[in-house]
Amino acid sequence: MEIDDRFPTKLPSVLDAPEPFRSALADSISSQESIRFLIHAPAFSTPGERTSATVLAVTDKGWLIVSETEDGGAHVEKSDFGDYTFGAIITYFPVVRLEDFHVGHEERFGVLELRVQARHGGEKFEIIFPADREKAVSKTMEQVLIHAAA
Repeated sequence: MEIDDRFPTKLPSVLDAPEPFRSALADSISSQESIRFLIHAPAFSTPGERTSATVLAVTDKGWLIVSETEDGGAHVEKSDFGDYTFGAIITYFPVVRLEDFHVGHEERFGVLELRVQARHGGEKFEIIFPADREKAVSKTMEQVLIHAAA
């Protein structure tokens, strides 16, 4: 399959993903899982900023994002739908745009506030999650910021 190196491309199967994504997907998705959605986004560069190429896979059990590392390898982030008891909307933005985050709570829910820097100003995203997950969400976000700074 021909992959456009300028725009995200929907992939029909894992076999159509370029390396190192193909191997990382094969290692991370069991043969019993059905892949519902698979998209490859090429690396993108502007003066002073570069985002890695990525693949987003949504299966019947969860989702995962594979990012290309600077040394040509792959880094996998994965989440199972069983970790959630409510629906979700997934918004993707390059991690290098993540400026800061705050984990708090409102009534019965935890709230993750993401502050994202865009070329023409900033944007704030709020994500609600079960209140008993505050520490886990905070720890995960700290790891994301460390990974983004590397």
